Amino acid sequence: MHGASLRKWHRKLGILLVFFLALQALTGLILSASHMMQGEHAHAQDSGSSRPLSAAYKSASAASVSSDLRFENSLAAIHHGGGPAGDVYRLVLGIATLAQGGMGVMLYFGQRHRHAS
Repeated sequence: MHGASLRKWHRKLGILLVFFLALQALTGLILSASHMMQGEHAHAQDSGSSRPLSAAYKSASAASVSSDLRFENSLAAIHHGGGPAGDVYRLVLGIATLAQGGMGVMLYFGQRHRHAS
């Protein structure tokens, strides 16, 4: 593929991918951070704090956990869900990302080769 044509495809594919990659990355980061914090929070609860929790705190905490769970489930549905269509979406996104990276490498070495000549 000629350099100008490759750059054109690289640019178009990049613009198309940026939204979907950002969505996957953002939901993945939030889910991962949430799981890490839940692990620390659960560990802190299991460690047997010397102070008993008040009923009001327990109730507020349960409502917060319920809200957090709904939010996390919504993010998980965006990140992992969609059934077969979601599987195809993630497969196409992965292939397109690999193609974008491959074109970037080809452009880099093509440009480097031109400057060395």
